[in-house]
Amino acid sequence: MPPPGARTAQPQPVYASFALGADEYALDVRHVSEVVNLPPAVTPMPLAPDFVAGVFNLRGTIIAVLDARRLLRAGGGPPPPPRV
Repeated sequence: MPPPGARTAQPQPVYASFALGADEYALDVRHVSEVVNLPPAVTPMPLAPDFVAGVFNLRGTIIAVLDARRLLRAGGGPPPPPRV
């Protein structure tokens, strides 16, 4: 226990960053559960918003694939994975 009046070090925030076109974005790692490679294909979801590219199965869990370019209304970057 620190003595009274002593300052304790505050934890430094940690971010996960990614590029989208010419812009760079970052998320607090507390909001990131896992980073995986882009799947070779995704299954489309009927009636989903246009920024949802589809879903894929990751070790038994269904994961939504979001097109960040559409979600953030940004341009550039590689196209989303093909749909099956």
